[in-house]
Amino acid sequence: MWHNFPSPHNTRKLTNMPQPRLPLPLPGGKMEKRDPEFSTRVEDFSLTAVILLVDDDEPVRVMLARVLRTQGYVVLQAENAIAAYRVLEERKPDLIISDIVMPGESGIELRRNLAARWPEIPAILISGYSSEGPAEFAARTPNTVFVQKPFAADQFLALVESTLAGPAATSPSPPE
Repeated sequence: MWHNFPSPHNTRKLTNMPQPRLPLPLPGGKMEKRDPEFSTRVEDFSLTAVILLVDDDEPVRVMLARVLRTQGYVVLQAENAIAAYRVLEERKPDLIISDIVMPGESGIELRRNLAARWPEIPAILISGYSSEGPAEFAARTPNTVFVQKPFAADQFLALVESTLAGPAATSPSPPE
């Protein structure tokens, strides 16, 4: 895969690396068709999204961060809501991804507090526990999506991409 790494002078540097076998979502919900060995992908890293990932389960957090970084996202990690607030003092993300069940403040409480301050920042809430509460909360809260664990990496990345693209990207196309 050709990767675009930032240089000190904001120019692009292309490098050729083996490609992972994960299709990437494209605007409009289509999936990218890839050559089995290599493909070319040029990104403008000045536009790379910053994602705040909050999860108290370290192996899950590390795995999700790794998946996001493979797609060029900048990932800020926090193990709970208190750590997330500390991260937010330093940098405002483009997207918040938070587990719901955590010690102390839950992901729902975190989202509620952050939505009051930054309603424009979208959020994806994730949980391995089966309950209708989180889905109902997400449905009532603008710019908030709920996804049940477990999920496939490609589905997760497609959700991240569409959430970052905004509501228009996930709305059905009007009939012609």
